[in-house]
Formats: sequence, C-alpha cells, structure tokens
Amino acid sequence: MQIVQLGLAALACGCALTHGPADGSKNPEPRAESRLHGELQEPILPPPTGPLELVLDQETTLLQILQGLAEITGQHVVMSGQAEAQLLTRPVVLGGTSEIPADEVYEFVEGLLVFHGFYLAPIKGGERPILGVYSRENSRLARRFVVPADRLETFAKHPALLLQTTIELPHTDVRQLSTSLRAMLTDTNTQLLLPVGSHGLLLGAPSQHLIDLVGQLKRIDEAELGKADERRKAVPEGKPAGASQGR
Repeated sequence: MQIVQLGLAALACGCALTHGPADGSKNPEPRAESRLHGELQEPILPPPTGPLELVLDQETTLLQILQGLAEITGQHVVMSGQAEAQLLTRPVVLGGTSEIPADEVYEFVEGLLVFHGFYLAPIKGGERPILGVYSRENSRLARRFVVPADRLETFAKHPALLLQTTIELPHTDVRQLSTSLRAMLTDTNTQLLLPVGSHGLLLGAPSQHLIDLVGQLKRIDEAELGKADERRKAVPEGKPAGASQGR
C-alpha cells in the first residue's frame, strides 16, 4: 500500500467513530476510533473542514481530487500501486474552476470514483484516520463496513463506500430467492449474497446499490406475506389449510 496524501487536519481528532471511556467516566471530548464490525456510531468518516476547490480541466486526475479530499478531511488516503497508476490516467474534465460545498464533497468525489470503477473502505479512524481506495478488481481485499439494515440510509451520500448488512425475510424462502438473485450479481468483486439460516440474507455491495437491493427484498417479503394471507382467506372456515376438496 502506498500513502498518497499525508495531510492531517487538527480538526480530524474526534471526527470519526467515538466511544465513551472504558471506566464509564464522563468525557466531553471522547477519542475517535473506528469500528469495522459491531455497533455502529456516526460519523464513520471525518467531515470536511471546508469546501473542495478544484480546477476541472484536462490536467485534473482522480488522484488529484482524492488528494484534495484527504487535505480537507484530515485522512491518509492509501491504495495499491496499480490503483494509483490507474487514477493518474483518469482525467476529470468538467470545465472551469469549481468549489464543492463541504456537505457535498463526499458525494461528489465518490460519485466520480464509482463512475470510474473505484470504491472506498475505511481502514481506521482515530487521530490518524486512513481511507482505503480500491479498484473493482481488488475490492475483494477491502474490509466492508458492517451496518445494521435499518441504518443503511445513513450512507446514501457515500455511493463508493463498501458496506455489508444482514436482513431477515420471515415470509420468504431465502435459499430459493438467493438462487434467483445471483443472476443479478453482475460484479462478484463488490457484491455479496449468502443465505443465513431459513430467512436471513447476508448482503454486501456499494452503499447505494445495497440500499436499493434491501428495499427490493423487503418489498418481495411483504408480497409473500400478502400471498400467504390470500391463501388463508381462500380456505373455508373450519377447514384446515391444504385439505383436499371432497368430491
């Protein structure tokens, strides 16, 4: 891994995931730490300290834009030598000078990354946060950030972030469903789908794709519940479901 940008802003301290002190004492400025697994606490990524100023001409590359992101968020951005070489050859020509507002910086930069086939995964938080950049080909090396299914919408503005979640579909045969869904997995490097027990699915994907997929699966499960209700209503009162009709 190569460290591409070592700019570390003083405001990065305390910006990432935070915990209370181990002894339970009150701490008004808890130290920032990263959790790649377990209970989720926001924000996962340090917020920008200001807007991102860019000259988007033929000389501007994705690597330069990532360096700008590192400078205003206080992160070390690391990647393989191969990914760095690829980023250096991806010009971003949008015309003129642009100032990206602080609250749009991540969505803007990550949108460009996804368009060019790159993804992000936090390696650590704390006072020296590290953000990993992965090409589609080596994204299997990334440690996905584990998020409860009901918190996925929190990451809607992080389209390049690789996430993982588990959902329960109590009215659906997930093994049969997962067999059908595998045809939709167009990129096995970034997407993950595994049945868990009788009604659970372990899912992984870039955040926006994962949010959309979970929404679709919940609607499928609701439809299965509706079908089950219709079948119950179709059975004459007092007659067990599945009983054969007499001649």
